[in-house]
This record gives sequence, C-alpha cells and structure tokens, in this order.
Amino acid sequence: MKKTFFQKTFNLNVTLLVLGSLCFFLKFGLSLLIQLLETSRLAATYEVFYLISEKLSLLAHYIQLGALCLVLIPIFLIGIELIQRLTKDSLWNYVKSVYQTFACDNSSNKRNSLNPLSLLKIRPLPVSIPF
Repeated sequence: MKKTFFQKTFNLNVTLLVLGSLCFFLKFGLSLLIQLLETSRLAATYEVFYLISEKLSLLAHYIQLGALCLVLIPIFLIGIELIQRLTKDSLWNYVKSVYQTFACDNSSNKRNSLNPLSLLKIRPLPVSIPF
C-alpha cells in the first residue's frame, strides 16, 4: 500500500516543530545568560566575560537561525498538504487525520506502558514440599 504525503511527513513535522521550539527556548536561555554576563562589571574579569558573551551571542544567533529553519520546513510541508487537501479533499479531513493520528499514538503508548501498581503486588510462591 502506497503511503500518502500526510503519512510520510507527519512524524517529521512533529519532530521538527519540537526541535524548533526547544531551540527557541535555548536561545532565550542563552540571551538571559549573556545579559547576566554583561551586567557583571568586575574590572578583573570584565574582558573574559566580554569575550564569553560575544561567543555566546554568536552561538545564540546561529541557534535562532537553526530554529527558524526547523520551524519553517514543517510549515512549508503542512502548507503543501493543506493545498492538496483543498484541491482533492476537504480541509476537515486533514484535521480529522491529525486528531486520529494523535489519538492512535496515545492509545498505543498507554498499552505499552507498565502499570506501576501491578509491579507492587506480591504474589505468593507455590510451595511443593510441605514443611
């Protein structure tokens, strides 16, 4: 059976959106760290902190560019899927497909997870030899 475009790109889109949001949070944390380093005005360590903050700001810039790319790729792929759905099918079916995929993933995760209460139950061992 041939996979549809939705089936090929759904997990990729979810993964890229999660990675993109993590990169945005990392960039936010780095910018807070840069501000913290720039506000420390000790004369002896100013040049070291200035050099570190320069390198961190460069890293934060590249992380922001990467995060932007990680978010734009799924938006582009979802846009292609939406255009295909509008021309060949209905947009409501796309929404139902996304919902059913998440529901199927959640139900499979519930089945595969261990029940911690069943691990706590102590089962008596059968004794074959009487004492």
